[in-house]
Amino acid sequence: MLQEQSPEKKNVSRARYSLPYLHSMLRDLITIIPPLLCLDKPQIGVYGHISCSRNEHTLLKKYLKPCPDAPVGRLPDRIHLESLIAIPRPSITSDFFSSVAIVAIPNPYSSPEKIIKKMRVVQGFLKDHGICSTTIIHKDDLPQHVIYEIMRVGIVLAGKYPVIRREDVTDSTVFIGELPTSLNDPKVPGHMEWDPFQCHLDTMVVKNIQDSDFPAPVAVKGINPFILPYIHIMHRYEENLDTDQLERFRTSLHLLYSSFPPTTEVIKELSKAWDFDGARYLTRVKSSFQDALKLRKWLVPLEENELPIVLWPPQKGFNLDTARIEINNGTWSISEVNTFRHKHLWVVVAWGIISGLIGKGTLIRPPTPYVFRRDIDKKMSELINTLMDDKKTIVPQDHLEGSIYKKKGRFFFSPEPFALLETGNKYPLELWREIKKKTLIDDIDLDKYKLK
Repeated sequence: MLQEQSPEKKNVSRARYSLPYLHSMLRDLITIIPPLLCLDKPQIGVYGHISCSRNEHTLLKKYLKPCPDAPVGRLPDRIHLESLIAIPRPSITSDFFSSVAIVAIPNPYSSPEKIIKKMRVVQGFLKDHGICSTTIIHKDDLPQHVIYEIMRVGIVLAGKYPVIRREDVTDSTVFIGELPTSLNDPKVPGHMEWDPFQCHLDTMVVKNIQDSDFPAPVAVKGINPFILPYIHIMHRYEENLDTDQLERFRTSLHLLYSSFPPTTEVIKELSKAWDFDGARYLTRVKSSFQDALKLRKWLVPLEENELPIVLWPPQKGFNLDTARIEINNGTWSISEVNTFRHKHLWVVVAWGIISGLIGKGTLIRPPTPYVFRRDIDKKMSELINTLMDDKKTIVPQDHLEGSIYKKKGRFFFSPEPFALLETGNKYPLELWREIKKKTLIDDIDLDKYKLK
């Protein structure tokens, strides 16, 4: 019977696992992604989808000021995408505890550059409304993990329905790649955000794939599709009586998925069955930066030269009222949270901003003779925003003092000088105000230097 269902019926069936549970505002924002692509020039049209329906136009008026001049009921000028798919994901830093991955499948004749440029506009719109989003654009077959995620929890926003068998390809479907019974590609899709819980889960997934032990069922009766990939791993830990790894895995699963609306109830039931008190770990995350950092190090140990970050983007709850920067035995630190010391002052300040300890309302007290710029709040916001976009490296005013680079949501210090001259996207961090001193000139005995 399931094989006889139309693609639209199948998608509605799968969407019920997520859309009804997501926050109403997030549902609205996901709904208007296709018409957002058709605003202004160039229009990025999706197969079989009009530029803007009346319902979508109503939502655009609600979330865009002023009201856009969207062509209601008309087909777009040109079709660039075969399909547009949204994948809801859990998020620790979002107000809705949800993020979204947007999978755009171009047609063979479209321009990837135009699609990428337009998707950045959509990402900026979602970010302005508190939603982190990840864009995945592939002309060829999609990576295995993305295929698996689409077939479990993906929602077709517009265009053709994805299929994983070439014999199922029709005018209304698009082949996204084959999905083996067990995944063999260890490359896990990236996220715009970083947290130790997703990182730990992904690390365990990669380990099982490398051990050729990661089955990929699309659906199992009675199991929530968001939790499905992790059930097999937990069973393996239980079989091997690996209590330490089992506790880490359950902790990561609980803290990541207990607040995610589509999985809140199932995690509550699982924790009860495990006799697992996830609340004590949640308290550590919310109590203080030091406790949250200890939990992070337990799940994901720090690597060499890595800055101690708990979450990315930073959590506002970590903001200090006052941050006093001091030097002791040749290294700088923030006295209120003495968990990180460094020989360069700018690295400590940058770490404070990236970690969320120094925020817009924080009174920063630098040592004499350093004086922050008058627009330091603007510079801090600019730093966070550029790091969330495409800037990967932070360079200081003194180019001999190394740099900080971002790698998969984690931050590392590099002692190599003149990073500004290297290739890649960089952000020059200018913290200090230039002090101009007045000089008093003594004119005694200047007469003898007069020209005769």
